[in-house]
Amino acid sequence: MKKIFIAMAALAALVFTSCDKKETVVIRLDETVLSLVKGSTKQLKATVIPADDNASFEWFSSMPEYVSVSETGLVKAEKLYYKSPTDTDVTPVSIYCKYNGGAAECKVAVTPLAVKSISFDGLEDNRIEMSVGEDKILMIKFEPENADVDYSKLEWETDAFEYVSVQFEQGNPYAVIKAVQSGSAEITAKYSPLDPISVYVSVK
Repeated sequence: MKKIFIAMAALAALVFTSCDKKETVVIRLDETVLSLVKGSTKQLKATVIPADDNASFEWFSSMPEYVSVSETGLVKAEKLYYKSPTDTDVTPVSIYCKYNGGAAECKVAVTPLAVKSISFDGLEDNRIEMSVGEDKILMIKFEPENADVDYSKLEWETDAFEYVSVQFEQGNPYAVIKAVQSGSAEITAKYSPLDPISVYVSVK
């Protein structure tokens, strides 16, 4: 009788354990690797196996300041992430999706937002009048405003250094021009691969 009782207890424990055991859930994302231009967005879609039409997914980012994600899986490229200051290639950020014990990951790399155009900030036309000995700062305006500017591509030149000199330091969005003596010069700013822009300077 005691053996029968023990056997029935073991069977009951087995049935209870089987009923309590959760079914393995697999989550699949429509994208597992993404490359997004800074400022752009992408909607991620998740499905679950076994199918569950009522699945409520949890989304989060490993570095939301660089790549954010909404409660519905809308990913936004906030800014470029470099693991080291000396890196030239961006480091991807992980977006995770979780549901009922299952999880999936998408690696998102944020790429630079290219400069579309440049102009001289604050100049209404392409002509400037200066007096001998006068200095003036020429500031470059980049469009769009949140573009990732590579200042190594910005170059300045003057076609008549004896009349108007130009000085600049790499890494700055401006140059300083100086009226040397009476005459005129054309100051040109170049940002590869865009067309150069020029301003004509007359010195009295």
